[in-house]
This record gives sequence, structure tokens and C-alpha cells, in this order.
Amino acid sequence: MKTPLILLLLVPYSLLKAREWRLIDSKKPFEADLVTFDDKQVTLKRGEKTLTFDIEELHTDDQAWLKEKDAEHNGVEKDFSPPPEGAAFGHLEFGDSKATVIKKLKRSPLVEGGAADIMVARIGINGTYRTKNKLGGLPSDLFFDWTKAGNLREITFRSKPLTIESYDEVMKACWIETNQVLSQLHGRPMQNAPYPDSDELKDGHILCSHLWRSSEGYSVLLGTGQERNNYSVIVRITSKKFQPVLTR
Repeated sequence: MKTPLILLLLVPYSLLKAREWRLIDSKKPFEADLVTFDDKQVTLKRGEKTLTFDIEELHTDDQAWLKEKDAEHNGVEKDFSPPPEGAAFGHLEFGDSKATVIKKLKRSPLVEGGAADIMVARIGINGTYRTKNKLGGLPSDLFFDWTKAGNLREITFRSKPLTIESYDEVMKACWIETNQVLSQLHGRPMQNAPYPDSDELKDGHILCSHLWRSSEGYSVLLGTGQERNNYSVIVRITSKKFQPVLTR
């Protein structure tokens, strides 16, 4: 299985590797991955073993580190465990219900934002979450598409919208960096076209320049899009198997 997009693209490196921990009554540190934590307990993974400790059992330095992470994530318990095989984005999987997607997003260390539950019932979650890390200096908003039964079938990342004046510089830098990351993850693209010309875009349209097929069989598309006078770099991760249109 290849590394999921979100791990290479958006997770801070410090969260990808194990760190050393120390119990307050022991001088010998041990290496383990952080799984989850709240204000009372922390769960770690050391090899095949899962370890749970009261926060007060940890060395004060480790307690301080967890408090810092807690502040960064607004006090919501986050899920640092490895994504399941075939995940579309972080822990999100194609076929997840809307309720499951919302629950996972709230626990994800990869995104920020969101809306109050009462607002979600009215406006949904499209555009309310954004990636914590950036590509080419631009964060991305998340949009979701669902089956008729209400299950997840596609996730779209839209970079921060910019005006036409930024299309050939700031946006192109974001497109180039995204292209490099996706190529590292999925190898040579099935479709490989130049950076889309802004003159070819129309309001409400997306121009796809690249297409990859993931090892799990879903499609990953890269391009640019226009919405009124705003332009964005677009990444679509979809369960649909798109076929290449342009090659180079």
C-alpha cells in the first residue's frame, strides 16, 4: 500500500514518527506512537502493544507537550492512529455516512475549522473544514460528494481562491508542488498535461491536467477551476474510475 495522500501532503512530520516518552517514576525513556489523548488519559502504541496511561503518570515534559497539542486542536481529542488501508483522506473512507465523516473530521489532526452542529444541519460541511498545512503557501477547503444513500464517494480540495492576477505565479506554484507530491505517491500519471491556460476556464468549470489511479483503484485528479472571479487549484479524490483524456 502506498502512503495515503494526506500523510505526505498534510501531516506535520512530528506526528508521523514515534517520540520518546518517560513515566514520572522512571528515568528510562521509551519510544512509542501517540494514538489518542484527552484530559485524563493518553494511549500510545509501542510495536504491537497498545499502552494507556493516566496523564499524571507521565513526566512533566510529556504532560506539557500534550497540553500544547491539546491547545493546538482546541481541546478536541484527536486520532493519531494510522489511517485504514484504502482510506480516501486521513481516516475518511469511501462509503462512510455523513455522520461518520463529521465525527472523523472533528477528531482529525489534519484539518481545522468546521461549524456548530446546528449550522451543519442547515448548511452542511462543504467549505467549513480546511487543511492545516499548505501547498505552495495555500491552504485548501474541503468539499464532499455523496451517493443517493448519503455515503461518501468523493472529496475535493480547493485551494484558497485568488484573482486572475495570481493565476500564473502563486497558483501555478501551488499546482507544481501538488503535482510533485501526487507523483511521489502514485507514480507516473495516466494523464499529464501542462498547466491549464486561464483563458480556457469558464465560470463553474474545472480543467483537469493530471490523473492518477491509486493502488486501491480510485482516481486522483489535479487541475484548476474558476468560480466567478475566483480561481483555485483543485484536487479530486473520487471512487469513480476516470479515464485519461490528454496525455503527454
